[in-house]
Amino acid sequence: MSEETGRRSKTLVRGLSNLNACPSSRSGLTLVELADTTDFAPSTVHRFLAILEAQAFLSIDHETGRWRIGVSGFRIGNAFLRLFDYVAQLRLRMIEQARLSISQFSRVAKRFLCL
Repeated sequence: MSEETGRRSKTLVRGLSNLNACPSSRSGLTLVELADTTDFAPSTVHRFLAILEAQAFLSIDHETGRWRIGVSGFRIGNAFLRLFDYVAQLRLRMIEQARLSISQFSRVAKRFLCL
């Protein structure tokens, strides 16, 4: 890898560090909180945030100054979730749980008793 490619890769990694930090807070993070989390100078973080916002990976709540995952970030997260059929997995677990619950009932004197 050339020095120029290595430098660009470091820049990308630094930018993605800001993107990765945002989901850690439900209410979003301020620029200062992101700078503290990523150990980058606030001016550097601001540059990355502007780029990520322009591409809709992050969005800012102008009233609070907090950064959150944007539409593009949400789309990527959903694309990842589609790789796994969670509904089918949950359906199997719920059937198993229902069978276990039913098997724990015993018929005693014409009544069902939960054991």
